[in-house]
Amino acid sequence: MDSDAVNTLLSIGGAGGSLTVAVRQQANRSAEEPWYDAEVTAEAAPFAGTLTPVFTLGDLHRWGQALIGLEGGTGRAVLGGGRAAELTLGAEPQVGGPPGRVVISVDLTPSGDDPYPRLSYLIFDVPASWSQAGALVAELD
Repeated sequence: MDSDAVNTLLSIGGAGGSLTVAVRQQANRSAEEPWYDAEVTAEAAPFAGTLTPVFTLGDLHRWGQALIGLEGGTGRAVLGGGRAAELTLGAEPQVGGPPGRVVISVDLTPSGDDPYPRLSYLIFDVPASWSQAGALVAELD
């Protein structure tokens, strides 16, 4: 991956807000494991903002595997945690609205071991195929 290239790994939106996760590889900061500058952009009226954490390739791959492992786009996937930023996505079948849609709960904090400040919100009417983003994560190297 070109260190100047920005890859959008996840972009979901619907009633209630949106979430975008994009990464750019840092220039050979670690010979053992690449690091990635990330932009996690959340829009949940009346709040909108971008968190700019750093994740390792291992962090991203674990998240991608969790996304791939979701059944029908439902379940839970966590990116980061510990002293790093933490993004937890939980998805379950939506009651009402268009068929085949899920509701996603987004929980975002700058530090997994200190949950404040925390942003939590819901995104409704998301296609169940949203978790296919895990395949994009698996392509990172």
